[in-house]
Amino acid sequence: MNNQLEMRHLRLFLAVAETLHVGRAANKLGVAQPNLSQQIGRIERMVGHPLFKRHPKGVQLTLTGVFLQRRAASLEQNLSATIETARKIGRGEAGNLVIGFCGSAMMNRISTPIGDFRRAYPDVALELRELHVNQQRSQLAEGMLDICFMRDGEGMDGLSMKTLLREPYVAILSKQHPLAAEKRIRPESLAKEPFVFFPPTLAKLAYERTIDMCISHGFKPNIVQEAPQWTTMAMLIGAGLGVSLAPRSVAAIPVPGVVFIPVISQARTSIDAAFRSENSNASVKLLLSGVLKHMKTHGDEPSGVPLS
Repeated sequence: MNNQLEMRHLRLFLAVAETLHVGRAANKLGVAQPNLSQQIGRIERMVGHPLFKRHPKGVQLTLTGVFLQRRAASLEQNLSATIETARKIGRGEAGNLVIGFCGSAMMNRISTPIGDFRRAYPDVALELRELHVNQQRSQLAEGMLDICFMRDGEGMDGLSMKTLLREPYVAILSKQHPLAAEKRIRPESLAKEPFVFFPPTLAKLAYERTIDMCISHGFKPNIVQEAPQWTTMAMLIGAGLGVSLAPRSVAAIPVPGVVFIPVISQARTSIDAAFRSENSNASVKLLLSGVLKHMKTHGDEPSGVPLS
C-alpha cells in the first residue's frame, strides 16, 4: 500500500473536518459514505494517529486532526494558487516578457498599447530594451528577446514578421537652410547637400530604403557625417553640418534649431513586429493582439507632421 499522502486524500479529510460529519461530507463530495469512512481510516493509518473522535452525532477533530486541517488547508490554497498561475502563464497573463524596441518605434503609437498591457496584466514582468535593429535581430534569434518592434525589419529564418504601420519621410534641415520655410520638398532638392545619417551596420534595411528613395529621385546622398541616434543627427544638423531624411515620427523630437518638412515621395518606411516563429511565450500573442487592435482603432498615421 502507498503510504504517501496526496492532495486527493487531504481533500477528503478536509471535507469531513469542515462538516464534522461523514455522511454530510460524503454528500458534499458525491461519494458513498462507507467508501469515505474507509478512506478516512486509511488516511489515519498513513498518519499513524487518529484524526477524529467518533461519536453518535458525528466526529470531532483530535489535536493531530486540528494540526493537519490547518496545514492541509494551506497546502490546498497554495496548490490552487499554483495551478491558477500556471493557467495564467498559459494564457499569457503571467510570467516574463522581454521586449526589444528602436527609439523611432516608440515615437509612434507602440508605447500606448505596451502601457495598456502592463496595466491589464500586472503579473507579467515586462523588460524593455532599446536596441538597434541589428542588435534586436541577433538577440531575438538567440532567445534573449521575446518580441521586437523594429524600424524596417528584415526577414530571417525562424522569425515571424508583422508590419504594424508604414509612414512617409521628412527632411531634417537647419532653420537657417534656404528650404527651411517650405511646406513640402522633393528629395531631389537635397541632391547637392551634405548628409548626416546613421551607418548601415545599425539597421541595414532602413538604411537601404532611404538610399533607394534618393536614387529613385535621381541622386545618391553624400553622407559626410554618421551618428547612431536621430536626436544626435538632428542636433548636428541644427549646428549646420548637413541635412537628412528620416521617418515622419522623428519629427516628434524637440530639437532646437531644426525643422522637419514632409517629403513628396511614394516611398515609405515601416514599423514591424518580429518574434520567433516557435515562441511558446503566450504573452507575445497577447501583446501583439493589443498592439494590432490599437493600431487599427487609431489608424496608421502617428501624431505630428501630416501626410504629404
